[in-house]
Amino acid sequence: MKQTITTVLFALACTQAFAAEQSVMNTNEKLKLVPSLGYTYFNIQGGDTAYESKGGSSAAVLIQMPMNADLELESGLEYIETGAKQSVSFGIFSFDTSNITIKNLAIPLRAKYSFNTTQAEGTHWYGKAGLTPTYVMAAELESMGTTQDIKSELNSFNILTQAGVGADWQVTMGGRVNVDFSYNYGLNKVSKNDNGRAAGFQLQAGYSIEL
Repeated sequence: MKQTITTVLFALACTQAFAAEQSVMNTNEKLKLVPSLGYTYFNIQGGDTAYESKGGSSAAVLIQMPMNADLELESGLEYIETGAKQSVSFGIFSFDTSNITIKNLAIPLRAKYSFNTTQAEGTHWYGKAGLTPTYVMAAELESMGTTQDIKSELNSFNILTQAGVGADWQVTMGGRVNVDFSYNYGLNKVSKNDNGRAAGFQLQAGYSIEL
């Protein structure tokens, strides 16, 4: 099964790269380099254990490849933290009893559609959607003052579906600041021993540079 998924993703990536190369040759649009930083708010849902969402961080270096004036394909390398927590409440006070932090290396494969690119200046609005294959680099469980390595208990590979919206603003010639907000949901189980799947929100801010 894993070999089949890997083969499909590799074929998709090759097709995406070839199509983008042909498109760039036939359009005046330029490739864009987009470094970005973000905040994540994830949970593990649908399993035998009840969790709450917890915050994390993300960072990415993306390449946006134009297909036409409105449509771009986006890929690159991304670091993204997922996880969950458990807590107990005493009146208005709440204390975390356990924190799961999962550090992933991801290769997003997304399409980005701009709604008003005819406006050279001002705000550009866009939507984006796609798949993000992830690999677990490290995973820790913090509980009662101790930290435990739980990487071996998790499935190493996962695929997140993603959909979101965003906007960008021109700040320099050929450079734009962008902010987008997306929802992610895992297609695979997080743990080898539980049916829970990663789900959560991601807020990212970046700066696109024309190449």
